[in-house]
Amino acid sequence: GLEGLIDGKIKEATRELTNDMIYRGGTLLRSSRSKRFFDYEFRKQAYEHLKERNIDKLIIMGGDGSFRALNDFFNDFEVPFAGIPATIDNDIAGTDFTIGFDTALNVVMEAIDRLRDTSTSHKRISVVEVMGRHCGDLAMSAAVAGGAEYVIVPEKGFDKNELLAQIDDGIS
Repeated sequence: GLEGLIDGKIKEATRELTNDMIYRGGTLLRSSRSKRFFDYEFRKQAYEHLKERNIDKLIIMGGDGSFRALNDFFNDFEVPFAGIPATIDNDIAGTDFTIGFDTALNVVMEAIDRLRDTSTSHKRISVVEVMGRHCGDLAMSAAVAGGAEYVIVPEKGFDKNELLAQIDDGIS
């Protein structure tokens, strides 16, 4: 990930390292957002580590934050990159569905199915919170597929009193 570029922790993607990756989540790479990468001095450090290894192009899997970071990197050092949209947020312009979105939706649906059984048998209401940062695609898709009574997405505010009234109606 970006932290690995900064710290010089760069490994070759060998067959042994990546053999069963397809069956596991993308965080297997231990990659994540990097606040440091938005500081020029840390990007320069990353660039030096790439130069030491004769790496002159990058492929990045990630989302909006990763793509913005690499765009800054390109503007500073002209290292070309290709981006693979793999975020669960589903917030990459020009992309219908990112790789991580489908996986996340399936995991959420499995959890909703399990919660529904317990909630029904105990006459309870369940609240399911999903990731997605500033994009409500995952929440909305899970709400539709899971038969939610109410959904809150970041693109649209919500009325707390309306939500509480709906919960109260559901209890009655």
